[in-house]
Amino acid sequence: MFWLNIKNNKRDNQLLEDPSYSAAVIIGEAKGPLKREIAEIWRHLDWSHPSVAFYGETNAGKSTLIEALRLLFRSHGDRPGESIGDGRPDYTRDTASHPCSCDDARFNLLDVPGIEGNEAKVAAEIESALHRAHIVFYVTADARPPQSSGGDKGRTGTLEKIKRHLKPQAKVWAVYNKKITNPRQISNPIVSEDETQSLAIGENSLDGKMREVLGNHYQGHVVLSALPGFLALADELPYDSRFAPQREKFLNRVNAEEMLAFSGIAEFGALLKREVPTQDQIAQANIRKLHPPIAKAINHLEQEAETQFGRPADELRKQLKKLGPELGLIADDASKAVSRLIDEVTNICIKNMRKKMLEEIDKGLSDDSALKKKIEEILAEEQVGLAKTINSKVRAAAENAYKSCKEALRLVEKYLKDVNAFNSKIFSLSFSHAVEVNTSSGIDWIGLTTAAAAATLLTGGVAAIIAGFGILLGAIRSIWNFFDSDYHKSQQKQELNKNLDEIKPKLRENVKQALQKVETDLRTHILGVIDPLQSVERNFEAAANSVRAAAGDLKSLAQNPSRICQYAESAS
Repeated sequence: MFWLNIKNNKRDNQLLEDPSYSAAVIIGEAKGPLKREIAEIWRHLDWSHPSVAFYGETNAGKSTLIEALRLLFRSHGDRPGESIGDGRPDYTRDTASHPCSCDDARFNLLDVPGIEGNEAKVAAEIESALHRAHIVFYVTADARPPQSSGGDKGRTGTLEKIKRHLKPQAKVWAVYNKKITNPRQISNPIVSEDETQSLAIGENSLDGKMREVLGNHYQGHVVLSALPGFLALADELPYDSRFAPQREKFLNRVNAEEMLAFSGIAEFGALLKREVPTQDQIAQANIRKLHPPIAKAINHLEQEAETQFGRPADELRKQLKKLGPELGLIADDASKAVSRLIDEVTNICIKNMRKKMLEEIDKGLSDDSALKKKIEEILAEEQVGLAKTINSKVRAAAENAYKSCKEALRLVEKYLKDVNAFNSKIFSLSFSHAVEVNTSSGIDWIGLTTAAAAATLLTGGVAAIIAGFGILLGAIRSIWNFFDSDYHKSQQKQELNKNLDEIKPKLRENVKQALQKVETDLRTHILGVIDPLQSVERNFEAAANSVRAAAGDLKSLAQNPSRICQYAESAS
């Protein structure tokens, strides 16, 4: 198919991003050959002269039957029997058209090359003749039904050829041409009981198999023997005709009237005369020949619509109904994990600040300026440390959520693979592209989320903490000079604890605000994992509908004879 021959990145990108492009290609690949095939059939159609084709195996006696009919209808040439084969394969390689008339009926008899010889040499002739024909007689010298290939891919069976060649025909008869070469055979019935059963009794008879492949267009079988009929009617054979000795041999045993009656040629001629199509029937037969390629294109488009687009979209839609709630649970877990960080991070920060300040107080701080300076240093350190802690903790929560999302996508992919949705190469490419967008962007949103949290703390946390310690300094300064060093340290520690307790809720609020934004962003990213896949589903359903619509247009075309003719004329 077309996606196996992608030759440039531009087309590759179009296929990945827009399945409607692929749908347009599929439609074009169906309609292009259809127009060419319709044009080829249209070129061979005969709208004015009724044509009757004699089709069948090599050496089945088609030419002999036609020569007998020409004699019957007194439309023969100067040398009757000249076109009859001599037993060599592929004796008839070109379709011969023989104009005939009977009363007011005028028609052409088409002698079609045999289908069992070297068909490659005569395939075009066979197709052309059958396009011209308005009714067809399948001539066989075997009472048994035509054989199929039996599943052998190396050859095409006669039954498959009949189906391919004659399915478009309005009316088809089978003609069993009983080979009679000895005049003594004329004293017996033309067919035996076994032959009668093989011709008409049961599904595996000739009638059964022909009706199976041709449906209601199969009209039944006719039994005749062309050679005795030809010999009976050929009373003006040239003296040098190769059939003259044979005719004499037959006439020495049985008279011409008996031979003609035995042969069934007269009855067959009457049938043919009755079935010569009218102009309306000619038009109907011709238009019917245009239906198979249209039906073939419709079938192809309908199959492609479902295989490449519709069925994968349906299966993906089923999975998205499950994926949505699953992503909701992942988002809920991520929100809880981030919420738990508020107190955890706040407590870590306060604990670190208290520890460092106590160590500095125990070392001894000479005055309030030294204390203030040390506090500012520790605050600066903790501010950076707090951002790093937040970064680390949020990254861990985000990575857990990211892994859960990847696993959810993996399960979706496994399901789609199990139901053969990826038999559509274009769907496989588009799905993989959507998942790649999700998974590669996952690294980005982890980084962006943690960076956002750290940035919020760096800009909003310092003022609250410094303001809290400003209260501490004011309280300490007022009593600084009245006590000894140990007492000073004790008081500093008490005030430190008091003010850290006051700072803690402010710090917690700062952290909470930062993490709330993280939580919102993280939730948005998690729930957004489904978005590219929803786009794939919508796009593939739209592509399926466009291909279905194209098939629908062809169905409408097939139901309107005048439109079919206009289409064929425009294609020619």
